[in-house]
Amino acid sequence: MANDFNNFFGSEVQAVINKIDDTGRLEMEFSCSQWFSFTQVTTTLLQSVIQNLSNSSCSLDVVPGWVLKKAAGILDGLLYLINMCLLRGVFPFEWKQGLISPLIKNNKLDSESLPNYRPVTSISMFAKSLEKVVLLQLVDFLHSTCNFPTMQSAHSKGRSCETLLLFCQQTIASGLDNNQKVLMISLDLSAAFDTVNLTLLLDSL
Repeated sequence: MANDFNNFFGSEVQAVINKIDDTGRLEMEFSCSQWFSFTQVTTTLLQSVIQNLSNSSCSLDVVPGWVLKKAAGILDGLLYLINMCLLRGVFPFEWKQGLISPLIKNNKLDSESLPNYRPVTSISMFAKSLEKVVLLQLVDFLHSTCNFPTMQSAHSKGRSCETLLLFCQQTIASGLDNNQKVLMISLDLSAAFDTVNLTLLLDSL
């Protein structure tokens, strides 16, 4: 069964990739006033990051989440590792490993049908901590020095799916009240994260 899921998820993503025409490139105006570089993480920041992580753990965790949140000695070691990762620009290979579990999309669907499942990846608490630190520094840099898209909701403080839906509702209602024609285009990307062209992404950055 595990091999069946593995083959299905892999072939599904590959099928999407095969349909993508990546010969073109979308040019966007996106400029920054300075170069980005990581800064060393403080104990206070790392404590905040870890406290906000879920206690859920997986078999890849050498230390359970609840223990990591209370063990100061372990935190000191993790702080050193994370700062060395940022200094050298390295994400440890062991932290890149994840456990993929099939999760049914809806409990009312046929549990015997593979297309009714989506893959969910679990990574270690150490990996989550480093990811969050990188995210915080990168998003802060983009907001403070770059022409960050003003309408983007993801990774924007005070914004969420709810605020985006409210904005759409208000815009549509306002247009109809003013006897204007309202048109909304919705785009749903299949396997969006799995089909990112990493070469193109790195070249853009």
